[in-house]
Amino acid sequence: MAPTVSELERERDLPLGRVRFLAQIETPAALQSLSAIASAHPRMVAMALGPEDFSASVGGVPGLDLLLTPNLSVLFAARAAGFYRLAS
Repeated sequence: MAPTVSELERERDLPLGRVRFLAQIETPAALQSLSAIASAHPRMVAMALGPEDFSASVGGVPGLDLLLTPNLSVLFAARAAGFYRLAS
């Protein structure tokens, strides 16, 4: 069984909760689950679209026409989840 993030923090004498998660959205299927991804774990603090992988997953070339809507979808879901900035 793999150690949890909390166990790894303890082993390395890091404050509990120091490690946070950023979800990289890379497929159209993930766009359908943005709300669930945002709330998947209390350590989740941000989401971002992976433009190269996303473009490859739909067989396209990265560019404004292809990425505007997915980028906005991720932004709106992140804002709805309360991800405004990374906490220090």
